[in-house]
Amino acid sequence: AWLFVPLLRRLEITTMMEYFEQRFNWVVRLYGSVMWVLAKIGARMSVVLLIPAMALTEVTPLNLPTCILLMGGIAIVYTSLGGLGAVVWTDVLQGVGIVTGSLVAIGMLLSGIDGGFTSAMETARANDKLRAFDFRLDLTQPTVWIFLLWGIRDLFGRLEQGAMQRTFATRGPTEARKSFMTYALISL
Repeated sequence: AWLFVPLLRRLEITTMMEYFEQRFNWVVRLYGSVMWVLAKIGARMSVVLLIPAMALTEVTPLNLPTCILLMGGIAIVYTSLGGLGAVVWTDVLQGVGIVTGSLVAIGMLLSGIDGGFTSAMETARANDKLRAFDFRLDLTQPTVWIFLLWGIRDLFGRLEQGAMQRTFATRGPTEARKSFMTYALISL
């Protein structure tokens, strides 16, 4: 946040691919772009479209390929027309949906347990599931160190075009740094 954000903003670029071209050449930029697109289509977009399409087929008469094409088409249209603003508002809606969905799911789970929240907490306590911070140096157990390593790996794994767009869509280096640090904290 303090080293790379000011440097990249000084270069007046908005994508990592632009940096690749400035630093190396157009061939590296093209290779990076093709690899990024293939990775996004093959690894991410396939899952991002398939899972909700499976849910949509359960509540509509549409088949799976139709649902995938429909959702993909809608996403292309709203991001093309709405630009970065559409991307930001989609992130906001996704965040609200994730938090709301999690709370509803927890409520539904607790309502299905005899004794509700109290019984769930007693069971968790009896099975040693309420220890929030385990500082043992045992890398075979879910300790603080495992989650810290996972969070750092997750953060670096997320430093791609989407993160760069969110960082460079700000007014200046201070806001970009705040955006980047917020992203890092959420990752961790």
